[in-house]
Amino acid sequence: MNADDINQNTTKSRSNKKRWLIFALVIILSSTTSLYVYNVVQIESIMKENRNLERKKAEIEVELEMIRSRIIQMESPDRIIPIAKQRLGMIESDTTPERINLKEK
Repeated sequence: MNADDINQNTTKSRSNKKRWLIFALVIILSSTTSLYVYNVVQIESIMKENRNLERKKAEIEVELEMIRSRIIQMESPDRIIPIAKQRLGMIESDTTPERINLKEK
């Protein structure tokens, strides 16, 4: 081998190293970009699901308030007394009724 052959081999070796370095950088950059895009898509999906859940929560809270209002209306003595008199034949007592709360322990 002469000096020209050694210089050509050294030049080819450097050229191959540069190609592999560029190839590796392209792979790393494309992988990083892909992961970033995937992350953005996942975050957007989670945010959309979160907005939907918040909306459902608000709807359920409104429904709960309507049910609580209906319970208060159904518990009202103004509603219960006429029903007790008409349907059950009960008579009104002179003493004030007591409210009984049953709670499981």
